Amino acid sequence: MRPIHTHNLGDVQLSLLDGGSYLLDGGSLFGRVPRSLWGRHAPPDAENRVRLVTNIGVIRRGDSVTVVDGGLGPTSDRFDAKLKDIYDFEDGPGLVAGLAALDILPEQVDAVVFSHLHFDHVGEILRDPLPHAKYYIRSGEWEDASCPHELCRGSYLAKDHTALAALAEQGRV
Repeated sequence: MRPIHTHNLGDVQLSLLDGGSYLLDGGSLFGRVPRSLWGRHAPPDAENRVRLVTNIGVIRRGDSVTVVDGGLGPTSDRFDAKLKDIYDFEDGPGLVAGLAALDILPEQVDAVVFSHLHFDHVGEILRDPLPHAKYYIRSGEWEDASCPHELCRGSYLAKDHTALAALAEQGRV
């Protein structure tokens, strides 16, 4: 497995890894933008869904390794049959395989930064927490994920929050 992209900026290496993909309703994704405009760039399926990819960022500088977001993770045991049907998940190689392709062991990751805590950003990291990493989450996002509003409740999974709470109890968040 090779990273999707790797760029070097001075002594910093930036890499993108494949975190899997899923289908999401185009209307909810693009909002008020007419389908005639977004459909040219993101053709929907018969149910008006478009495929979204999830990426995992890896920032390496010397011995320091930071992961940004965790992709979907393995979807076989994270989602029930109804959600699998709605989202038509496609697993990517994932974080551990991507790190291996970069010659990085999970034990070498120092930090994980979550842009937000939706199910498509935290997947594999919460299933198999990186053993020595600290986890960084914006406090407002932590609050949203802890008590999600009914409009965004479907984006947060209770089991993800439970895993994050366990990491917080260990002093790692």
